[in-house]
Parts: sequence; C-alpha cells; structure tokens
Amino acid sequence: MASGLQTPHSTAEVQKQMQLIKKLIDHHSQSPPNQAIGQLAKACESTMHEVLMFWQQIEELHAANQH
Repeated sequence: MASGLQTPHSTAEVQKQMQLIKKLIDHHSQSPPNQAIGQLAKACESTMHEVLMFWQQIEELHAANQH
C-alpha cells in the first residue's frame, strides 16, 4: 500500500486522504478502477460529514433534554 495512507478519523483527515488518493489516481491513470476508487473516496467523505452532523444533532438534543 502507498505510504501516507492511514485510516482517517476526522473530516480534515478524510479531506487530506482524498487529496492523496486523487494525486495517486491522477499520477497512475484514469482507468475505470481508479475512477471507481475516486468515487468511493468522495462517498466516504460525504458519509463522514453526515455522521458528524448527526453527532452534532444528537448532542444538541441531549443538551435540550437536560434542560
């Protein structure tokens, strides 16, 4: 596996990882498998954003229930 690739744990890490993946894909080729990997990376980033929004909503609801 390419160096620098680690499991991201935050949106900033996901974005950094996506930039690295895009550079690797652009450097090697635009073959269908590489395009699919790029799409998968975008989907992962989107999912991470959604999860963070849900966590924020849960925290807000929990705080509202405490009052």
